[in-house]
Amino acid sequence: MRRPAWLDRESEAWLRDGLITADQRAAILNRYFALHERSAAAVLTWLAVLTGGVGLVLLAGWNWDLIPPVTKLSAAFGVPTLAFMGALVAGRGGRDLWARRLVFLGAVAAGGIFLAVTDIYQSPEPGLSVWWPVALCVSAALVPSAFLTSVAAGVTIAWLVASVGSAPPPWMFLALGPLLALAVEQVPDRTAGAVVTAAVAVWAYSVASDTWPDANPVLFVMVLLAGAALDAWAHAPDDRRPAFARPIPAAIFLLASLGFLQMAYGPVRSNPWTDAVASPWPAIVLALGFGAVAIWPALSRRRSLRSAALAALGLTWLGAWLIDPAAVGGPAARWPWTIAFGAATVLVGVSFVRQASRERSAARFALGVIAVLIFVVTRAIDAQGALWPSAIALFAGAALLAWLGRTWSRRS
Repeated sequence: MRRPAWLDRESEAWLRDGLITADQRAAILNRYFALHERSAAAVLTWLAVLTGGVGLVLLAGWNWDLIPPVTKLSAAFGVPTLAFMGALVAGRGGRDLWARRLVFLGAVAAGGIFLAVTDIYQSPEPGLSVWWPVALCVSAALVPSAFLTSVAAGVTIAWLVASVGSAPPPWMFLALGPLLALAVEQVPDRTAGAVVTAAVAVWAYSVASDTWPDANPVLFVMVLLAGAALDAWAHAPDDRRPAFARPIPAAIFLLASLGFLQMAYGPVRSNPWTDAVASPWPAIVLALGFGAVAIWPALSRRRSLRSAALAALGLTWLGAWLIDPAAVGGPAARWPWTIAFGAATVLVGVSFVRQASRERSAARFALGVIAVLIFVVTRAIDAQGALWPSAIALFAGAALLAWLGRTWSRRS
């Protein structure tokens, strides 16, 4: 694999400034190259295992209709069992890499159990599909692997998305989430942490969607509070920061929820909170818990002020909705909340640019620009064809973007 150009340039500057010797530079470059070679080999091995598993599924699907049901069930349960037994034997023999590969193969093959039962009986038991994420999450927690954790979190997200709109809410995630967090703690990885962060936000949306029957702004308020909590976790002190909380994914969910909330007060009607498919109290308690997580660091150590402010806004909306749904969804109350969430979007963008200036982070600067663009686009769309409000929104956006660019260039 080609070595990054920046490492060659920086190491040459270190050598020129007398910080390192020529032998030390060569050792650094060789070590970095070797690490990437081993990383590439490991990724290719995992992909080989995954490709082989897919090939096995296609081979079985070639004449699936001709296979007797007993054979289908035996294969569906037998392949994961053999893979896990092989992983146990490999682990006792000191072959940890093979143990991890076999555990991954067994966890992926466990999804065949659900497919086989669905095909044979045509009407699987409710909630049967959750056992594949369960198998993957347990495997990821027991056998640390960043790739396995990413797959487990991805399958969990697919299960959460599939369960949206069907009661009861997916409370099983209360068990799966800690397993995924434990897996990332054991093998810290940015990609795995980002997928787990996404799973938490999707779970918050799914809980709200499965609790109340109609489309409601509370869906995006739940995601806003979840994103604020994740943002607070991501900027917590090192000794209290969960490895799975990634700042960039949390910020993306914050911006997405704020954008939808700005557009949610026209056609969307806020129903009474008692008009729910399932008991609303667990979802309300969950929202309050997310808000408390986001606000507490700011109250105790004056950190995460951005997430605390957003959580305060979301909790204020939630409190008003619990007292009187018309206060947040009625025509008379539409503009105050729209202005509040619009101002929050702009302030989030400004906070990202300020943070980017301090940390020299282009990614956070891009998030700040995206926040301003979200504000401009949503306000222009909300004008519903009226030219002068759209023009005002665009002028305001142009002024904000020019100010952000000047701030970035001056502080960088």
